[in-house]
This record gives sequence, C-alpha cells and structure tokens, in this order.
Amino acid sequence: IKRFVNHPRECVSDGLQGLLWTNPDLCLVGHDPEINIVARANWKKDRVAVLIAGGSGHEPADAAFVGVGLITAAVVGQIFTPPCPEAVFRALLEIAGPAGCLVIMRNHFSTMLAVKDAIRGAVDHPQWPQGAQVRIVSTADDIATSRKDASTRKADFKRARGVAGIALVMKVAGAAAEAGLPLEQVYAEASSLAQVVRTQGVCFTSGNVPGRPNPRH
Repeated sequence: IKRFVNHPRECVSDGLQGLLWTNPDLCLVGHDPEINIVARANWKKDRVAVLIAGGSGHEPADAAFVGVGLITAAVVGQIFTPPCPEAVFRALLEIAGPAGCLVIMRNHFSTMLAVKDAIRGAVDHPQWPQGAQVRIVSTADDIATSRKDASTRKADFKRARGVAGIALVMKVAGAAAEAGLPLEQVYAEASSLAQVVRTQGVCFTSGNVPGRPNPRH
C-alpha cells in the first residue's frame, strides 16, 4: 500500500484532521498535539457515553466509529501504541454525564493499565458528575491467539488479542446507549457480545510503522 505521509510523527493527527474535514459533526477535544480525542460535536451528556481507547494503525478504526448510534468518543494513540492515561482521563471528563460511561477496549495489557488509571483519576476529580459510574468491556476475539484449555479441551480466549470483533461490540453498545438504556443494560449488551464474538485475521505481510524500514516477510 502506498501512502502520502508528511512526517511519521504527524501521520495520526493528519489522518484525524482529514476525518474532521469530511465529518463536520465530529470535533477534536483539547489542543494538545500529543493527545488525540475525537468526539461527537453535538454531545449533550444526556445518556450513557461510550468511549473507545486504542492505538492507531487499523484505520478507519477507531475514530471513524464516532457518531450517532455508535460511540461518543475515541481516544487515539500513536501507531500500534495505546493512548496514555492522561488522554483517557481527559476524554472521560469531556463526555461523561450523570448516566455514566462505558469504556470499550481490546484485550491489551498496556491499554487496560491506561484505562484503569484514568478512571481512578476521573471519578475522584471535582468535575466528575456526581454518582456517575464507569464500566469496562474488553474484547478478546482473535482465534489465532487463543489457547486450548487443558481440562475442557476447549478454546480459552482470556489471553487472546482483541481485533476486528470490537466493531460489532461498538455498534451494539452505541445503539443501546442511543436508545436511552441505563449503563448496566448497555454494559450487559456489550459484554455478552464481547464474550462470544470471534474473528480470524489474515495478512500477507507484517505491519509496518511509518518512518521505519518496511519488513520483507
């Protein structure tokens, strides 16, 4: 695949700017060039907010899933890199209302650490809506990285990667939230799907990061 890249460090922010130019109902939160948060521009905090946190490199995920009936905001890290806790923290304060927030993420250790750290800071912040709760749904759908349970002889997905299956989870969670369901019901819908969705990824070459040598295998 051929790409036009102004500078490797700017490819994520450049891509998000292009997304905003073609989608005027979206906006960037804040002015920190190192923190990329895409959110619904007309969000009124009148129902459950749905936030996704993850690295870039698999566009149009995740920022292009922000919209009505989908997710409220996306915290976008650099290429194949999870967002920092500060970015998730800012996103939570920006979109969470009294109805609470559901955070969706792929099964990735560093992302989980960033999300949990951000939630602890957000709920203790004076700006946090009184009584608002946060729930987390983690997807682990990759068949290739699942393991076989020795006792049951069945596939164990506890340590599997989260990949494309998160798209379905985002859609279901976003639709439930848009319908005005309370947080626990939105969480139940998303969590039940996350536990059963399965995907199998196929690639012909290894992924590469802009600015680094392209792998030959």
